[in-house]
Amino acid sequence: MPVELKGFEDVSRMLTEVTPKAAKAYLVKCAKPAAQVVIDAMANTVPVGIGILEEQLVAKTRWSSDFGGETLEIEIGPTKHAFWGMFQEFGTSKMPGKHWMSRAWSGCKDEVLNVFVDNIRELTNRLIKRDMSEATLENDEMDRASGHTTPQKFARDRRAAYRENKKRNG
Repeated sequence: MPVELKGFEDVSRMLTEVTPKAAKAYLVKCAKPAAQVVIDAMANTVPVGIGILEEQLVAKTRWSSDFGGETLEIEIGPTKHAFWGMFQEFGTSKMPGKHWMSRAWSGCKDEVLNVFVDNIRELTNRLIKRDMSEATLENDEMDRASGHTTPQKFARDRRAAYRENKKRNG
């Protein structure tokens, strides 16, 4: 079930100022604790006595372009070695579904979003601090060389360097 988040324009802008590889790594790092919340909730709703199902819950991340751009997808559920977890979720012709994964998601989705948003805020604060320290260093160097720069010029130059690197690296 896709979840689309809006209102992160500042984060999006900041992530375009770092390399694409770094931006993806930042987002995966923010998403993993949120995925763990779902895994923990599933461990609480897993049908007992089914085997090792609760030990086979994982989260897998991947990037796709299915939704018109780079999208982080996180698949959470049992591994293929615990395929019977799907039978427990949806049922079979001889057994009704227990919907244990759906119940877990319903019970924790607000906490998942809160954890993700908190991690994004922390990332934003780190990027702002990094930008401020880099701007200070750049301004100090320019002042020493009898030049003068402003944070706006520094940001403009940084964006130009990013575009140049992107063009060069394809």
